[in-house]
Amino acid sequence: SMLDQAHMTSLFGNATEGIVLTNGRGQIVLVNPAAERMFGYRANELNDQPVEILIPGSFRHGHQALREGFHKKPSNRSMGAGRDLFALKKKRRGVPCRNKFKSLQEK
Repeated sequence: SMLDQAHMTSLFGNATEGIVLTNGRGQIVLVNPAAERMFGYRANELNDQPVEILIPGSFRHGHQALREGFHKKPSNRSMGAGRDLFALKKKRRGVPCRNKFKSLQEK
């Protein structure tokens, strides 16, 4: 419904944690304002980029394989349990992060 859409848009836009949504090919399709602040990018700079733009170089190849595996068998889960995870800011500096994966079916 229209109310549900407006509510979801408000939750996404006002979330205090960064949210990055990707499609099945790993391309970034949507980022919220908190993610823009966290990574130092504007949304239009990230849209259509591979999510690996946010992954430190030494982990990119492995991340792509894990991402493809998730897409083949999606489930709600945390990533890297028990490990320190980092993403890359625009200025190529690392930032600690937590990742959770949720599978959303495109309509």
